[in-house]
Amino acid sequence: MLGLDFGIIFVSITQVTRIFSAIEHGDANAVSQLLALVHAEIAPSAHAPGWKRLQFLFFLRISMSIPFALCRWVVEGDFMPELQADSAETRCLLERGRAGDQAAFDELFRRHRGFVRQVIDLRLDDRLRARIDASDVVQETHMEAFRRLDDYLKRQPMPFRLWLRKTACERLLMAQRRHLGAKRRSVRREVPISENSSFHLAAPFLAKGSTPSHHIGRRELVQIVRQAIGRLADADREILIMRNLEQLSNQEVAAALEIEPVAASQRYGRALLKLRQVLGEHNLLESGS
Repeated sequence: MLGLDFGIIFVSITQVTRIFSAIEHGDANAVSQLLALVHAEIAPSAHAPGWKRLQFLFFLRISMSIPFALCRWVVEGDFMPELQADSAETRCLLERGRAGDQAAFDELFRRHRGFVRQVIDLRLDDRLRARIDASDVVQETHMEAFRRLDDYLKRQPMPFRLWLRKTACERLLMAQRRHLGAKRRSVRREVPISENSSFHLAAPFLAKGSTPSHHIGRRELVQIVRQAIGRLADADREILIMRNLEQLSNQEVAAALEIEPVAASQRYGRALLKLRQVLGEHNLLESGS
């Protein structure tokens, strides 16, 4: 098969099939078994070159018809590069901001404003857009981050960009709580992200051929997808947004959630499988996904 190095990628098809079947049936331990198996096959050294990992992806995808999204999660996991630290220029601007240089901090925040705005837009409830301006939340994030800068620099729990992201999520949550007021209980049954975000989370799995999803309008499809996404646990939905929409790496997700990279990889894998399951129950899956 295209000169594949079977000494690197060979795994018992029966064994892998059994593990994937267990994962599909909700066995959380099976996720750990799969990761352990992958580590044993392609990462006896963390220096395994990228082409060997791609061989393993090819093996899973072609030989076993495993969905590409799941293959990507399996071979990626904690084989991603180390989390990139803040640059010397960023650290310099942070120290100047800590010393009271507002202009230095403003310049640093300006460089991340687009990312902060994206984080907010992805999570802003459609029903609240008329009352909550995303730009106002961005500005609140700016002010709160400057106020808490000294505390951040004392602890430095994560790179600055990820800390800004966390601050933005906190400010958005507070804004939503203020505006929801007495309606908060009923709102918990709704999906706390936009319809557009829900649709893009599901897009890689959605059927494109002659299936029920192909014969309904986009508006109706978006509503059905949103309902399906709403059945996911908050933690599952959040990690899918982080990985699939924010395009954070596994290492960045682990830092943002303050968990180990292996745990982040396992959580993402389980969330992908749950998403696929709820979409399948609505007959929305692409054949073979």
